[in-house]
Amino acid sequence: MDASWITGRMIVVSLVVGATLLAPSEPAAQVTLDHDAASGARASLIGEIAFVGLRRISPEALTSKINSRRGSAFDERIVERDVRALARLGWFEDVRADIARAVESSNYFGASPQQLRLTFYLPELPFLTGLEFAGSRLLSRQQIDKVLAEKKLTLKFGQPENVVSLHRVGREIELALADLGHPDAWVELHREESTKATVRVRFKIHDGPHVPVGRVVFAGDPEIASKVLRRQMRRVNPGAWFASLRGRDSFTREGFEEDRARLLAYYQNHGYAEARIGAAKTLKYQDGALPWFPWRHNVEKKKLAVTIPVEAGRSYRTGSADLSAALEQAIGIGGDAQRARLRSQTSWEYSAQGV
Repeated sequence: MDASWITGRMIVVSLVVGATLLAPSEPAAQVTLDHDAASGARASLIGEIAFVGLRRISPEALTSKINSRRGSAFDERIVERDVRALARLGWFEDVRADIARAVESSNYFGASPQQLRLTFYLPELPFLTGLEFAGSRLLSRQQIDKVLAEKKLTLKFGQPENVVSLHRVGREIELALADLGHPDAWVELHREESTKATVRVRFKIHDGPHVPVGRVVFAGDPEIASKVLRRQMRRVNPGAWFASLRGRDSFTREGFEEDRARLLAYYQNHGYAEARIGAAKTLKYQDGALPWFPWRHNVEKKKLAVTIPVEAGRSYRTGSADLSAALEQAIGIGGDAQRARLRSQTSWEYSAQGV
C-alpha cells in the first residue's frame, strides 16, 4: 500500500512530560483527544514511529524502551505509558508525543485501515564530561565522594546529564555541612555546555557560618524531666561532654529523627504507651558568650534553639500478668513458684520492651 504523510492537523493525542525537580519520581502526562478525527469505522494502525531531537542516542536504543510498535493498533493508553517511560530515563529536557494522520490510497479489496505516524519529540540532554567541586573549607573531594557513595548517588561521565541527580548532589552536600554545624550552607550549580552536546558541571559550595545548637527545650506535656530526656538523645545534645568535638551540637532533620525514635522508645518503656513526639522547631538566637580575657566585652554568637513538642499521655502500670499454657511451655515456665512470681508482678510501670 502506498501512502503519503500529511503535515497538517495533529490528531488523537498530545502528551507532554516535563523533567520536574520537585517530583522526579513520577512525571505528569497531559492527554488531549480530537474525537472527530479519532472516530471512524476503520481501525487505526501505527504506520511509522519516529524520534525527533536525538543527538547521540540511537533510535534503536529507545525502541526497546516503549511498547508501541509499527503495524500494531493505536492505543492512547500505551502511548501515554511510553511517554512516561521515556521521561523516567532522565535523558531528555521534556518528552512529547504527537500522532499525525496519513493520506492513504485504497486498494482493489476495499478500504485500508487508517495509518498513523507516531512521533516522539525528545530534546536530548547533553552528555556529562566534567565535574568539579569548589569553595568548601570543610569538605574535601574525598569526603564529598564518600557522602555521595553512601547515598548511592553516582554521576557518570559519557552519559546524558541528569538534572534531578545533580540537584540531589547539591542537597546532600548541604546536609553534610549541616551535620558539621553549618545549617545555612548552600550550593550553586554552574553549567558550561559546548556546541558538541557536552556539558561540564561545577558545584560552588558556600559553607556559611557555624551555628551550633545552644539549647534543647521540651514543650507541651513531657511529664519526664528535661534532663532525663536530653540524656536519651545521641545526635542533638549540646550539653554532652565534648559535644562540639563529637558532632552533638549540630542539628539535622535526619539526626533528629534518630533521637525522636530513642525518646519515643524511652517513653514507651517507662509507662507512657501513648506518648507522641512532634517535629522539632528551630530558632536562631544571639548568645552572649563570656570573653577569654576580663578586659574584653562579651562576644555575641549566633546559636540554634531546638524545641521538641511532647505529649506524654497517661501513665500505665501492669494490673495482672497471666500466660497461656502454650506460652509457658515456650518460655520455659514449669513450676508453681515461677507462676506465682509472675502473677505478683503487678503495679509495675508498663514497658513495651518488657512485654
